Amino acid sequence: MDRQFKRLLLLTLVVSLFMSFAPFSSSAYPSTEKPLRRMALHDAMRKLWEDHITWTRVFIISAAGDLPDKGTATDLLLQNQVDIGNAIKPYSAPLRGLFAHMKGGFYHDGRFAKLLDVVNHYNEFKKLKLSDQEKNDLVEYLKSL
Repeated sequence: MDRQFKRLLLLTLVVSLFMSFAPFSSSAYPSTEKPLRRMALHDAMRKLWEDHITWTRVFIISAAGDLPDKGTATDLLLQNQVDIGNAIKPYSAPLRGLFAHMKGGFYHDGRFAKLLDVVNHYNEFKKLKLSDQEKNDLVEYLKSL
């Protein structure tokens, strides 16, 4: 297995495990205060997470068995991630540089002018040994958030 594929598999497993321990709790809101919009979001998210469980399972089986449908399973799982992100986008603040951009840069204190500087910092600090291509891929991914 190549390095990127292993990372995707690990990320998928971690997200799946995390979400299994963090179910949506309807008891946090009194039933008299639940607007229809919140209920619609709840129902849509339930469907997306059910799909996520299905596609994660299919991906893991395909990846572990190196089955020919591994590419299709990967695409379906990644599209599900996009769908989940799009579903919550209207309800959440943008994550990328929420406070750092107000200070003129990236990182929690705005000290880095470019995302590549942040990636280089972590590459050195955590001794990740990322190649230039991996760093650029990570920067492009962060820009897409």
